[in-house]
Amino acid sequence: MKKIVLMLATLFIIAGVQAQSKSKVAKAKSEKMAKANLAKAEKERMAAEENEKTKMAAEQMETDRLAALQAEKDSLDSERMKEEARDRELFVKDSIVKVNQENERIAQEKMAVIKKGRSEIYTNAGLDEYQTKKVMDVNSTYFARANSIKQDGSLDAKAMDKKLKALNKERLKKIKDLVGRKKADALEKSRKELRTDNAEDTDVQWLYELDDAKGKK
Repeated sequence: MKKIVLMLATLFIIAGVQAQSKSKVAKAKSEKMAKANLAKAEKERMAAEENEKTKMAAEQMETDRLAALQAEKDSLDSERMKEEARDRELFVKDSIVKVNQENERIAQEKMAVIKKGRSEIYTNAGLDEYQTKKVMDVNSTYFARANSIKQDGSLDAKAMDKKLKALNKERLKKIKDLVGRKKADALEKSRKELRTDNAEDTDVQWLYELDDAKGKK
C-alpha cells in the first residue's frame, strides 16, 4: 500500500513538473512570438517611414525640378520680352528717323520749289543779285510783321485788312526806294503772274490775300 501511494505521489509530482515545463515552454514560445511580432511591426513601421521619406524626397525633387523649369521658362520669357521691347524700341527709333528723313526731304523739296519761284519773280523783274537779296530781306521783314498782325486777336477783319494794306504800302515804298519804280512795278507784276508757282511760299501769301480782297471790291 505504501508503495502504491508513493508511486502515485511520484506520478503526481512528475505530472506537475511536466505541466510546469509545458507552461514555461508555452510562455516562452508566446513571448518569443510576441517579440517577433513586435520586431516585425517595428520593421514595417521603419520601412513605412523610409518609404514615406523616399516618397517625400521624390516629391520634393519633382517640385524642385518643376520650379527650376519654371524659373528657366520665366528667365527665357523675360529675355524674350526684353528682346521684343528692344526690337520695338529700335523699330520706333528707326521709324522716327525715316519719318524725319522723309519730312526733311519734303521740306527741302518744298524749299527748292519756293526758292525757284522767288528766283523767277526777281529774274523776270530784271533784278540783279544785290537787288534780289535786298528785296528778299525787305519781304522777309514785312512777312514777319504781317504775320504778327494776323495773329492779333484784338483786331476784327476790317481793322486787320486796313493794317495789312498799310503795311504793304510801306513795303512797296521801300522796294521802290531800293530798285526804282520801274523794277518795283515789274516785280509786282511778276509776283502776280507767278502766283501759281509760288503757292507754297508762305512769305507772300498775305500779299495774294490782299490781291484777292482788292479784286472783290
